[in-house]
Amino acid sequence: MRIPILSFLISATIILAQCPDYSAPGPYEWTYRTVSIPSEDETMSSSRIFYPVINDSIPADAVPCPVVAFGHGFNIGIDKYYSYGQHLASHGFIVVLPTISNPVFNPNHNYRARLMITAARYAADLNSSSGDVFEGKVDVDNWAFIGHSMGGAISLLAGDRYVSYPDSMYHLADTLRCIISYASPQSNPATVAERIITPALMLTGEKDNTAPWEDVRSAYWADKPAPGAFALIDGANHCYYCDESSVCDWFDPSGDITREE
Repeated sequence: MRIPILSFLISATIILAQCPDYSAPGPYEWTYRTVSIPSEDETMSSSRIFYPVINDSIPADAVPCPVVAFGHGFNIGIDKYYSYGQHLASHGFIVVLPTISNPVFNPNHNYRARLMITAARYAADLNSSSGDVFEGKVDVDNWAFIGHSMGGAISLLAGDRYVSYPDSMYHLADTLRCIISYASPQSNPATVAERIITPALMLTGEKDNTAPWEDVRSAYWADKPAPGAFALIDGANHCYYCDESSVCDWFDPSGDITREE
């Protein structure tokens, strides 16, 4: 029994030693372009795409670059999430931050989940855009959806509605590889957790008054099939996932730790 355990531990140590330290900046510089992304009912103007660069070119050893679509929070601009795009681009990801419309009341999350898909497809389609810096550089079959608050909710809803449904207008089973949500309340319409077969990481805060961690766990985690992970951050509130949180501190001022922590 000791021999297989020891073999496993040695193998795991070797694998971990080969993995990048994703908490630190990656090996590449980053840059971005501002784009307008057309969709079914609106144009997502002033969206940004962050990507890795060395000497004005996407580095060869980063190719093909996986696609990340990052969804912003309700009535929070994408400028509050630039650090995510910068950090992931430094590790070789192409990160699109779409400017999803924000009605004052009752946003249709299903529609906004489709906008996330449209944004990811826009970035992936640049792979075949002749003469573009992205031509031949995009991993068109490896996507991740990430988002804070509403952005995470619509990412999870996309995993419910558009991965394995046979009658879905989108078919993400061959492209969407993971979903990450930060402090995301239940979507409207509601997400059915047992239909989320995509691997998902859900981060929640102990002091979150907007998306209490117990509600998030009940909505998305209790019935979700493996694989996945649910993490509760002690002392965290709803807004410190943003680069700058004054936009929502007034309604969620709780929290015992800093954003950096």
